[in-house]
Amino acid sequence: MRRARVYVDSRAGAAAEAGDLIQAERERTIGPDHVRGEVGEVFARTLAGRGEEHEVTFFKSLGMAVEDVATAKHVFRLARERGMGRDVSV
Repeated sequence: MRRARVYVDSRAGAAAEAGDLIQAERERTIGPDHVRGEVGEVFARTLAGRGEEHEVTFFKSLGMAVEDVATAKHVFRLARERGMGRDVSV
């Protein structure tokens, strides 16, 4: 967790409901500013996501299904553009 760049679907939701993040902050494994931002900001390109191949990213979803689908679509598109994974028709 400490090495990861953490993104959430909602900062307010994560602060109230993300038990793993709350516990890590309580144990001082991470600080209150460890969450880099919301995944929607990355999609809107108002916030940079992963910048280097060696970086570890962690997305904490709190159950907002529409963002889960958008995230999956984005990752799938990037993987296909880069020739990664199996050739799967959707």
